[in-house]
Amino acid sequence: MGGARLRLLEAARDIIRGKGFAATSVDDLCKAADVTKGAFFHRFGSKEALGVAAAEFWAETASTLFAEAPYHEPGDALARILAYVAFRKASITGDLKEFTCLVGTMAQEVFETAPDIRDACGHSMFGHTATLEDDIEQARREHGITADWSAASLARHTQAVLQGGFVLAKAGKDPALAQESLDHLERYIRYLFNLTEDFDITRKKFLALSISAGLMRHWCIAIPEIDMTKINPIAVFVATVAAFVASVFYYAGPLGEVWMELAGIDASAGPSGAQIIAQFIRELVVVSSLAWLIVATGARTWVGALRVGLVVWLGFQAMAIAGSVIHEAYPWQLYAIHSGDALMKSVLVSVILGVWRKRPAAIAQGV
Repeated sequence: MGGARLRLLEAARDIIRGKGFAATSVDDLCKAADVTKGAFFHRFGSKEALGVAAAEFWAETASTLFAEAPYHEPGDALARILAYVAFRKASITGDLKEFTCLVGTMAQEVFETAPDIRDACGHSMFGHTATLEDDIEQARREHGITADWSAASLARHTQAVLQGGFVLAKAGKDPALAQESLDHLERYIRYLFNLTEDFDITRKKFLALSISAGLMRHWCIAIPEIDMTKINPIAVFVATVAAFVASVFYYAGPLGEVWMELAGIDASAGPSGAQIIAQFIRELVVVSSLAWLIVATGARTWVGALRVGLVVWLGFQAMAIAGSVIHEAYPWQLYAIHSGDALMKSVLVSVILGVWRKRPAAIAQGV
């Protein structure tokens, strides 16, 4: 799966969680994925077919994420169950559409009107709850629980709480409402298993280590594989040349004279050929990395690309040079000059990459 199909599935995942299935049009999906309607219907016979494929795509990516998540690490089965709840709670961050469930959203909306989509959503949700059953059953045995509830029913209840929490978060526009539901789910599970204070201390120790160390791994896993066809190599090359030329003019003026004086560079001696080549390669690496980040963050407009470029400049380029000012007595004037150059190129490159996103081959093929 790649190219236009993958982009359409990613667009469906993102847009439907925000607008709902019915309000999401084929035009919306094509625009977000940078494909034509012809390319859409070549890959999906209808919007409903796309809905089924999106649910299957969600199930596939989610199963990989959860299989490698840190809540599997504890040796105690009940600790794994509680770690799962804590993991889901910690994942409820950011915009509502970023943490809510695609298949839950679609199932609520189309359970009568689109049975194929409903069934695909059900397969995803029940498939996920089934992964919790072994741990719950093991915990029942280890804690001597003989009450008339089953591991499968408790696993399904976790999904009911999650989906209900997402609905409340949407209604109240507040992620804390979903987090609150997970707090109550934890209390309920502890009640079912008659947990003691000693176990509570063990659980907290695990969560402090697992959630802090494991969440980063979770978010790394959650980043989808980058579709390299979204990176336009011609735009990367043009942006590199533009950044190189802009930097030449930047340092050719009065700022360049100040720079050479502060750096102790002989103004009569120009740069060597090796220095020019090395600088161009440096620009190419920086531009290529920024292009990758723009695609990885899902920026779809030049404004979004510019935001990424500014964050990279502020968080990495400007702060890296600031370290030399703080610790190595690096002249602040040189810091200002080099940071200004980096800012200028970040803005220029980000706009070029954001505006000129599509590969020529993709344009020619209508994808």
